[in-house]
Amino acid sequence: EERSWLLEERSRILAEREGVRAEVEHLRREMQALQSTATWRLRERLLRVGPLRRAYRWVRGVGSR
Repeated sequence: EERSWLLEERSRILAEREGVRAEVEHLRREMQALQSTATWRLRERLLRVGPLRRAYRWVRGVGSR
């Protein structure tokens, strides 16, 4: 009885772990696709450049009101 419960629990945990692994892989691929877009590259460049960084934050702040 307890042995079968343990086997079922182990199977459930393994299936859950496999599902999480697949989801992480899917998210990793989506992130790669996002990072290849021009918008993402522009954002990264703006965050690296000192004076433009403040302007970028100001524009983002004004736009969010």
